[in-house]
Amino acid sequence: MKIKLMLLRISLSLSFLVILFIINSPLLSQKKSSYKKVFEINQDYLKEQGAILVSINGIYIADTKTNTIINIDSEEGIKSTFKIPQYILDKYFLPDYEREFHIGIDSIRNIFIVICHAEALSTIIIFDKVGNFVREIDLVEIVPSSVRITGFYVSKRGVLFIHTTPHSPLSPGWNESTYVYNNDGTFLGRSDCNWEDSKGNLIKILRTKDSTIISKYKNPIDSKIYSSSKLRKIAAYAILKTKNNYYQQGVSWSYVGIDTSDNMYLTNENIIRKLDPNLNLISEIPIIHNLLNNQSIKLVKVLVGPGGNTFLYGEQTSIVGKSESKKMILLKQQ
Repeated sequence: MKIKLMLLRISLSLSFLVILFIINSPLLSQKKSSYKKVFEINQDYLKEQGAILVSINGIYIADTKTNTIINIDSEEGIKSTFKIPQYILDKYFLPDYEREFHIGIDSIRNIFIVICHAEALSTIIIFDKVGNFVREIDLVEIVPSSVRITGFYVSKRGVLFIHTTPHSPLSPGWNESTYVYNNDGTFLGRSDCNWEDSKGNLIKILRTKDSTIISKYKNPIDSKIYSSSKLRKIAAYAILKTKNNYYQQGVSWSYVGIDTSDNMYLTNENIIRKLDPNLNLISEIPIIHNLLNNQSIKLVKVLVGPGGNTFLYGEQTSIVGKSESKKMILLKQQ
């Protein structure tokens, strides 16, 4: 009897060790979240996070060195390229090392390129879906030089959301804000809402020390109302804790994007969280930093495509002999 009991204990101990080995196996980690390389390009061309966009028409990358927009298919590679008119760049006297691009695309696949630099917004230019130049929108008189352009979003109905933050975070009344325009350049107002879904509901994300608060406001009847103080009807509301059961670093949640089903994606640099249109949790996708570190990739940005595919955009460092080279790389999560 004692021998049987001893054998049972040994068997249970071995089973426990096997389970521990499987859990910690790198092979299992790769199965949970593996990565496929989509594209890579010399770092000199991609200085800004806003210079890449995953859209319904493929992936767009803004090359600030040659002023070219590259359209890439995640399976087939480069589909097309088109140039930003030189006279527009010359008009603002912006050398390539000061130039920043941000990209947006509307529901009919017009491509919007925000051209700005460290001091102020310069202009927005619009191309059609095949790269033909359509027109230029000069917004420099509206957006003040005291703020820096940090992001850009084009809604389904073509409303432009230009995200800004003050140059000096210590200045009185510091906060992030958004300037809202029609796609013809008409200024609609300043807002604390940063995005909208396919139904025109406005989305506001507020970060506190302990949590990230997401509010979705119902589509306003008045097309010029974009401030949350005037939007009384809440369509959905959620609070994401900064610290959760998985990670305790205290990293706040950042907006990633919305897919064609109005599901929202956020990340805290360790996981990607997918929420339904009512802001209920659907799933969580881990970001396996060990897999990135093994390839010397530093994560820069998380992206989501219209169909819900998630991408990681990062900087990869290679050392050959005594020389070091860097390139920007786009990975698709499998």
